[in-house]
Amino acid sequence: MVLIAEILKYFYPRSVDLHNYSAVNSKSAKAKNWETLNKKVLKRLKIPISNDMISDLSSAVPGAAEELLQKIKDKVEAVDMSSESVTSFDSSRDENAPSYEEISQALQDCQQQITEKEEVINSLKADVVHVRGLLKLKEQHIADLTAQLKRLQEKCSDEIKGNNEILSFI
Repeated sequence: MVLIAEILKYFYPRSVDLHNYSAVNSKSAKAKNWETLNKKVLKRLKIPISNDMISDLSSAVPGAAEELLQKIKDKVEAVDMSSESVTSFDSSRDENAPSYEEISQALQDCQQQITEKEEVINSLKADVVHVRGLLKLKEQHIADLTAQLKRLQEKCSDEIKGNNEILSFI
């Protein structure tokens, strides 16, 4: 989330105050950051995001960040060079702000991290399926052993009754 704010700050330095956003982990705090960015920046730039999109971004739904980045890219590319040119913003851009190359590299890094995390998620899903299969096998084995135990208890009970009847005759 903070990276997107930094990207927007690069292209629209007067529209974004980075101090409004902090790196957070909880879904609710992420949603609050996205709501703030939407209210203070995205709506002004005419690229507002819906509450569903905010929820998807906060939950790290695959593809949500890419969708927003595409909207931002389209907006930046569609800028009218006479009234909102990127070069006119460059003169007011903070010298400490990351360069286009740094932002591009950060985006690539983020996309790589997303890909890696999706691979981990898929692996974990496969593990869950495997463990569920093992659990079913164990449950079936327990049911079979329980049935065997019950048959043995009935057989022993019948034998004890037979032995008691024999003893009563003696």
